[in-house]
Amino acid sequence: MATYSLPSSLSSSSSSSDKDNPSTSGAVSESDPNRQPQAKKKKYFSRELRYMMHGFGDDPVPYSETVSMLDDMVVHFITEMTSNALEVGKKGKIHVEDILYLTRRDPKKYSRIKELLQMNEELKQAKKYFENTQEDI
Repeated sequence: MATYSLPSSLSSSSSSSDKDNPSTSGAVSESDPNRQPQAKKKKYFSRELRYMMHGFGDDPVPYSETVSMLDDMVVHFITEMTSNALEVGKKGKIHVEDILYLTRRDPKKYSRIKELLQMNEELKQAKKYFENTQEDI
């Protein structure tokens, strides 16, 4: 399993020996082919993260380094969760039950997932009802 470490410029306990080690600095490691240099990395959630940060009280235009770090953390979390779900469930498929199983010990995540699943089901029912009433008219 891959581990995630902050770049040395962001970690508080970086020493001079860490700066010489390319695996702890922002440099690309030759042993990790999936790791890309910071400038070439695609940011998947930067716009949404900026809005969320502003919604939680940050500046309307947050530092790009902060958004980049959060984006890396979100992508890492999703990658780890999906790879763990692939290991838990049927081979090659991820089911909702797999995600629920992985989050069973985290009450906040578990309850939020259950809440979102319930809202999704209610939205499906409402759409179905709306479509049926439109056909009757």
